[in-house]
Amino acid sequence: MPDAQVHDAVTLAGATLLIPATWAIPSDNRWLSCAMVSGGHLLSGWMFSCDLDVSSEQAHRWGPLRWLWWPYERLVAHRSWLSHGLIVGPLLRVLYFAVILEGTIAGLCLGLQAVGGPGLLWLDGWHRFWQDIALRYPRRVLEFAVGFVLAGTSHSVLDWIQTGIRRVA
Repeated sequence: MPDAQVHDAVTLAGATLLIPATWAIPSDNRWLSCAMVSGGHLLSGWMFSCDLDVSSEQAHRWGPLRWLWWPYERLVAHRSWLSHGLIVGPLLRVLYFAVILEGTIAGLCLGLQAVGGPGLLWLDGWHRFWQDIALRYPRRVLEFAVGFVLAGTSHSVLDWIQTGIRRVA
């Protein structure tokens, strides 16, 4: 399996190559489209890597929030179709993170509500914010998702190529 520096370089190269590819697609704002696709690619490759299922350099980038990925590391077998699946892997990681984030925010809001604060109003505002993003900017959400999934795909394909070369050698 290639090391983190190789995956990081491939992620950066992929994000760079996605700029002219995205530019070629008609858009109301090509600059924003390129930023969404490449930004999703970089975020996925550097922070939501396939290797979050093991103690890796990518996992340690989360710093003090590394503990968020501990259950994922225990539940998902390394290099399984869940972690390294071309589409399933990246989407599972973002879904996992969304569930953890939602649970944390809901817990904080319920705690605020319990002491007389505006907790449930804030929780409703949080949900409305993300709903508004999805409804107002579906193209941008799709562009980001495409870049995000492509980074996970490139990681998996690179791992498969190196494994194949090792088996032949």
